[in-house]
Amino acid sequence: MLGTLDGKGDPAASDPVERESSKVQCVVAFYPPTDLAKIDTREGTVAITLATGIRPPSPNAATPSLAVKQYQQASPVTHVTPDDPPFLLIHGDADKTVPFQQSEIMDAALQKAGVAVKLIR
Repeated sequence: MLGTLDGKGDPAASDPVERESSKVQCVVAFYPPTDLAKIDTREGTVAITLATGIRPPSPNAATPSLAVKQYQQASPVTHVTPDDPPFLLIHGDADKTVPFQQSEIMDAALQKAGVAVKLIR
């Protein structure tokens, strides 16, 4: 998530530390959950529920719910922009907790934005 957030400092902040940029220069992510609403394994659902306190939305939900919006806001893939740093994604394709598709989703989003990315399976 830190790799996709802006990280610009706040020039109006009273604390000089808060005026400085906190943007990271590169990201190395091992089996990252990147689109929380699309983790559809039982283990992934349990992990997300424990981490956030809310259950992932049902894939059959007819209308976007508050949970869907919260998952989108908490998902790094939602925040990808062309000025993001280079990413190295490392993910095993037999992962039962965070599906390999999560890294593929992030890889595609970063490529579409023109960000340097390498996905190692």
